[in-house]
Formats: sequence, structure tokens, C-alpha cells
Amino acid sequence: MLNGQFLTPFGKNMASFLGFQPGTNGSSYTQLYTAFFVSGIAHLGGDAVLNPSCLGVSCPFFFYQAFAITFEDMVIAAARRAGVEETKWTHVMGYVWVICWFGVTATQWVTVVGIAGLETGGIVIPSKFFPPSFCDILLKSVGVLVP
Repeated sequence: MLNGQFLTPFGKNMASFLGFQPGTNGSSYTQLYTAFFVSGIAHLGGDAVLNPSCLGVSCPFFFYQAFAITFEDMVIAAARRAGVEETKWTHVMGYVWVICWFGVTATQWVTVVGIAGLETGGIVIPSKFFPPSFCDILLKSVGVLVP
């Protein structure tokens, strides 16, 4: 999995190239969208391994994350303008939002990628090299994956 340290230079360089000053919204959102775009591009290799005819099937997942962060920022800004103060409960709401959003988008992503792999049998390959994941166990329990 890629991390922010790998993606940060891409975003900073793009923001600089576009002329945004560090610390501005333009710079922050340019970095955000660039990082998720590069992450989506980096995951094309996984798409190709699973099924070359489904190249790009995982990209929407990464774009959705950037959109969700933008939406979250808008909600936080509106709440601050309305006088809502940060409390333990506002943080809990934030965590619930993130868990729900990730659950919805990750489930869709795993399903689409899994189907792409099943079309060519590619989804079985990783179990040779890695211990079974939660998804492997779940797919085996419903009879989709064979041991």
C-alpha cells in the first residue's frame, strides 16, 4: 500500500507548478487530488494483474476518497460558521462518517476488483504468497474462492 510520504512530492510539485502558495486552499486541494490521482494510477498495476481487460476498474475508489474529504471539509467549515464547537461528540461523528464512507466505498471497490480477478482466476494467486485476509475467508465461506 502506498503512503503519504510517497505521494506528498507529487502534490507539492503540482501545486507549485500551478502557482499556488503553500498553506492556501488551492495548494491543499491540489495536493489532495494529485495524491489520490497518483495513487489510482499506481494501482493500475494491480488491475492489470487481475484482468488486463479491466484496467482502471479500481481508479474510482481513489477519486471518491478525495471527493469525500472535500465534502467533509465543507461540512466542517459550515459547522464552524454556524458556531458549532469541537467536542468529543463532534470527533465521534467524524469517526463514524469515515468508517461509514470507507465501508461503502471499500466494499464496492473490493467487489469490483474481485469480480475482475474472478474473470481470469487472478484472485486466487495472492493466497499462495500471503496469509488469508478477511476478504479471502469471507469469499471462501460463501464458496466464491476455492482453497
